Amino acid sequence: GERLAHDTLEALGRASSDDLCRRELRVAFDGEPGVDEGGVRRELFELVAPQLFDPTFSMFVPTEADAALYFNPHCTWYLAEYDRVGVFCGLAFAHGVPLPAARLPTVAFKKLLRWRRREPSPRETLPELIEDLAEVDPLLARGLRTLLAFEPRDAVEDVYQRAFVYGDAPLCEDGEHRPVTGRSRRAFARLVCEAVLHKSVQRQFDAFANGFWRTAAKDAFLDLLQPEDFRDCCRGVCTDLAHFDWTALRAVARYDGWPTDDPDAAGHPVVAAFWDAVLDLDYRASQNLLKFVTGSKTPPLGGLGALKPPEHAPFRIQRMSSDSDYLPTAHVCFHTLLLPDYDPPSKLKPLLHRAIKECEGFGLR
Repeated sequence: GERLAHDTLEALGRASSDDLCRRELRVAFDGEPGVDEGGVRRELFELVAPQLFDPTFSMFVPTEADAALYFNPHCTWYLAEYDRVGVFCGLAFAHGVPLPAARLPTVAFKKLLRWRRREPSPRETLPELIEDLAEVDPLLARGLRTLLAFEPRDAVEDVYQRAFVYGDAPLCEDGEHRPVTGRSRRAFARLVCEAVLHKSVQRQFDAFANGFWRTAAKDAFLDLLQPEDFRDCCRGVCTDLAHFDWTALRAVARYDGWPTDDPDAAGHPVVAAFWDAVLDLDYRASQNLLKFVTGSKTPPLGGLGALKPPEHAPFRIQRMSSDSDYLPTAHVCFHTLLLPDYDPPSKLKPLLHRAIKECEGFGLR
């Protein structure tokens, strides 16, 4: 609902440090009798994250690069909420739930790793800074590269007629009266990068990072993790249909209750009809099916073939009953899909499509 994000942040704000560091977070929705063995928790993260990272919430603003988001430098009235959003993301990371809605660029995850390791900000090379800037403002990064490459060098001041100012703020002491010249352009470019990436969002980022690392995420071994890998762990890597490798999932799936001579039941007509139907799904329907069974639209790190012990509950297809016209159902917490023994098996495909169109909420009968 509309208040779900607000109520979640309120609950996180009341949580103690011990609560945030527990290895197992359990969630209950008012009015829904779901038993949280992981599925309800994933549902919460899936529902709330898009609200928290919605630009209309004002905490994160769109960048010019690949629909990414970055901290809003003008949002100074939500500092406590930045901390709580950090807690929310830290809990998701600690529980292995990717948040595709957290579309922060790689530089944000680089900063987050440094904050956790208490590393002083290194003196990055200027090309590295501009590369990071390109993730947030590619047009500005391109302009700085053009400035740095401009020739003749002695004509920079006359052609650009710029002072050490970005926006309305001086970049250094007396910056309004310091011209950008061929000799000083590298210093100017560095100060612009640092202003956009770090100084302008320092309070917002520090609050977010403090919240993130107050959770069980702080116990994760990340010393060898690169920022790109950390980003993929937090956001997931599912961007198109290619990431839904149903063949890999089929290879590790388990089956219960199917009357067949086939020891793994993969040859049962209804089971075979299910896999045939799955292979025809488009990207949106693939997301919906995965959410229907596991509570998350995003495959785990390692792909669908990683849905197996010990990291995850195995993906199971269980016989629910003899032939009927009932829709398929699921035990989300246990990654178990329940299918009637449809006769003929061709009944499965339209009923499966109908079932996965609306797959939010938990109920026990």
